[in-house]
Amino acid sequence: MIEFRKLGIRNIPKLLWVVIMVCYAFPFCLEFYISDNSLSESQGSFAWFICLIPSLIFSYYKGFKGGTFSIIFATLLHVFTRVVIEKEMMTELEYYIQLEVIIANILVALPVCFFVNKLQIENTKLEIAYKDLAHKKNEIKRLAYIDPLTQLPNRRFFDENLLKNLTSISTSDETLSILFIDLDSFKEINDTFGHDVGDLVLQQVAFILTSCVPENDCVVRLAGDEFIITLPLLDKEKAVKIASTILHELKRSFDIKDHQVMVTPSIGIAVYPEHGLDAASLIKHADKAMYQAKKAGKNNYAVCETVSQ
Repeated sequence: MIEFRKLGIRNIPKLLWVVIMVCYAFPFCLEFYISDNSLSESQGSFAWFICLIPSLIFSYYKGFKGGTFSIIFATLLHVFTRVVIEKEMMTELEYYIQLEVIIANILVALPVCFFVNKLQIENTKLEIAYKDLAHKKNEIKRLAYIDPLTQLPNRRFFDENLLKNLTSISTSDETLSILFIDLDSFKEINDTFGHDVGDLVLQQVAFILTSCVPENDCVVRLAGDEFIITLPLLDKEKAVKIASTILHELKRSFDIKDHQVMVTPSIGIAVYPEHGLDAASLIKHADKAMYQAKKAGKNNYAVCETVSQ
């Protein structure tokens, strides 16, 4: 809980500083330039009540300390005017009126401070709620594009990302490759060691696949034991090189829950624009090439045959 005495976090606008200075100067100028014959003592003293306005402003923006400062400053200014400039002692009436001004300032400053304190507390709650809502919104958006098991992007992200890349290179001579990866005999791992071990294998494979591609390229888990990699700006030769690297890295066994687990991939490669001009064609031909790799003995890669457009 923020105490009203600790307020003072907002700056006073420039225009209000002008209002403050005018309010302080008005009673001073009134007493200094108008003779006693035309201005009664009570009228001059009551003019100091205009200093309630600076007190209100200071209390609102600077809290109780700011309001107290305004009260002290206005009182000293009044005394300075009477004693130093006009060289007169304050009359009893002026004394009581000045006391009333001080009390009035306090009565203005306190409720304003409490009111501002309430506003700040509610504003802080709203800011926290807004940040929490924004965080949850971003998290929901992130989860909509993330596979929860491997933390890789999912099919939805892949479709949008591939379409974005194809749109970007459609007006240029640049190329793009995709690798369709299916793990060989993964069902046997689940049947032999259990789905918990199978899930850990998928996580290990996801990590290895990510480490085998350039940093800005996209590794996606489509579903089950299927993965797909988008390689923007990489031609067939470079895609084949990355496929060879993946085969090499997945040769070693995984030590998972006291089990030595081996898994191998079959990889199909399709290249834009040789094997398709749109996402559906590229995925179809990469998938077809992956099955060619399986027929060739698994643990292998195959490049899609040239497709006439």
